[in-house]
Amino acid sequence: RTSRKMAFYGRLADAAAEAKAETKTVVKKNDMKNDNKFSDDAKGEKDASILNSVSEYIFDLFDANCLEEYNKLEEIENDAMLLFEDYELGQEYTLEQSALHKRFSNFFESCCESFLKNENYSIEEFYEIVREYNQQQSKNKNKSSHNGGLLSNMRSDSKEAARLNADEIIEMIQEVSDFTLWASRIVERVSERREWRQQSMRSIGQL
Repeated sequence: RTSRKMAFYGRLADAAAEAKAETKTVVKKNDMKNDNKFSDDAKGEKDASILNSVSEYIFDLFDANCLEEYNKLEEIENDAMLLFEDYELGQEYTLEQSALHKRFSNFFESCCESFLKNENYSIEEFYEIVREYNQQQSKNKNKSSHNGGLLSNMRSDSKEAARLNADEIIEMIQEVSDFTLWASRIVERVSERREWRQQSMRSIGQL
């Protein structure tokens, strides 16, 4: 299980790191190549499509309560909120909290892997797409707005949307896979629930 987790989370984390490391040299040495990087429109549209699909799927995992996966993740987070009910900033995390995070991240990982498989993508293929788009710079906006006409501008907008989706995917995966980030979100949810309860009690007292 650990090797599979590293294969998914690790590869996408590598994609972000490699993109940042390569950006400076790639942009300086291969400006012409960058201009033609998406000359294959069919491939570019397909890659942009899977980035958009995965981004929407991950969003739905945390927002669409009609999904079975959403309900499972919500169930795990509700269990986590009980474990973090009395947690205070600065305290050490417990083994139970860490184990619940592993349960949460493993399930999230399996959801994403299944989704990619259903879309006929391997982890490696998706990794390459994320890395490629993540290293692209949001440049030449002014140039594209004055040259190439409407079609060129539409393609530029599509590429930029794909880059944003790649960034969002990496950001969300980091928030799930990193225990500290996940724990901070659970603590925030506990605080919000406590505040909601207090407001409800005050409202009842005013009746």
